[in-house]
Amino acid sequence: ISVELYRSIASRPKELSVFKPKTRDGKTLQEKHVKKAFDETIKAFDYLLGILKNEFSITNDKPIITNYPLIVAASYIRKNNGKLNTVQKGKLCRWLAMSILTNRYAGKGTNTKMDEDLRIVYQKAEPWNYLYANMRGRKSFHKEDFGLFSTNDFVQTKNSWLGQLYIAKMNWYNALDFISLQTISSVEKLEWHHIFPQVLWKNEKSALLKTKDLRENRDGYMNHFANKSYISKRSNGHIGGTEPLIYLTTIDTKRRQILEAHDLDDMRYFKQNEYKNFLERRLRKIVTSMNNWLDDLEKGGAVPVKTSIHTPEKIFDTNDHETQFVEWKETYLFATDSENYGKKL
Repeated sequence: ISVELYRSIASRPKELSVFKPKTRDGKTLQEKHVKKAFDETIKAFDYLLGILKNEFSITNDKPIITNYPLIVAASYIRKNNGKLNTVQKGKLCRWLAMSILTNRYAGKGTNTKMDEDLRIVYQKAEPWNYLYANMRGRKSFHKEDFGLFSTNDFVQTKNSWLGQLYIAKMNWYNALDFISLQTISSVEKLEWHHIFPQVLWKNEKSALLKTKDLRENRDGYMNHFANKSYISKRSNGHIGGTEPLIYLTTIDTKRRQILEAHDLDDMRYFKQNEYKNFLERRLRKIVTSMNNWLDDLEKGGAVPVKTSIHTPEKIFDTNDHETQFVEWKETYLFATDSENYGKKL
């Protein structure tokens, strides 16, 4: 609208003057007013794009199911002259996460909802409590957001807003790929991995399918959010059809903290006949960790309290024997100081 209005005024000011448009404060609308509004709008959306990239790890727009919350967010940024302090940005991020998740402006009365929320943004110095009230007080994740177990209508992870928020949560805490030990944010090709691999579900004699419920809702149980982790494509291929009882429990005890960011640090219930208990337990951990991330996100900042990046010498310090992931060679030299720190020599 801003672009088209600006073009109209710039090219046909006499035609537009017939409508005698006014500014918000009642003045006759002039070209300079529209240009100023246009420039401020672009600036606000550029700032918002930075938030989507940095705080929410967005690389494309597929996960964003609705554009309306972006308009409200950009209006708040524009109201604050195109720049937010740490507190303002944190509060905006939390609201943006939940408003897109709950699809606040869906259904009837979209324009009415938008007008109401925009009015709040422009009139209130601290609009958040009022905006949350319009979303029935939703400020956190619920178990139901991640889908029910006994249904084949499961919640998608790939290119979904919920999946994107989970990725953002892991990047916030510098999560490592639990196979390669690379940071998730540094890996080029990543994908969603079934913790209990799909191949296990194809065997009709599998313990995963021992009950009628599991057999009749196989797709829902297999593809449930709580049976997914986000790792590199290479690590996913390395795991293949191996069950978690093997590839997760063999991870060295001293490095089990790596699994915390994946909500997989509890080694119980990795047997196929304990699958329902595994889902229930991991789902609770996911909800808790995601809500903790929202709390941290709201406080602002972009650097986690602790980093899980492992330097080369620490990887070897914590492993005094060969494992599934560490193989000793006769020589392996790396720099421990100077500009070559951590590099192979």
